[in-house]
Amino acid sequence: MKLYIYDHCPFCVKARMIFGLKNIPVELNVLQNDDEATPTPDDWSKDGAHPAKR
Repeated sequence: MKLYIYDHCPFCVKARMIFGLKNIPVELNVLQNDDEATPTPDDWSKDGAHPAKR
């Protein structure tokens, strides 16, 4: 599983903590505030559940 996080985001810290406590393997991808290459919610599927494939 890939987890996209912001280093400064308190909600991202909580998500990382759960994965660590449950020993769930996860690939962390740290995003920068000005990152334009990574999909945003505007690029997600119509139901908003996951990034849309292009």
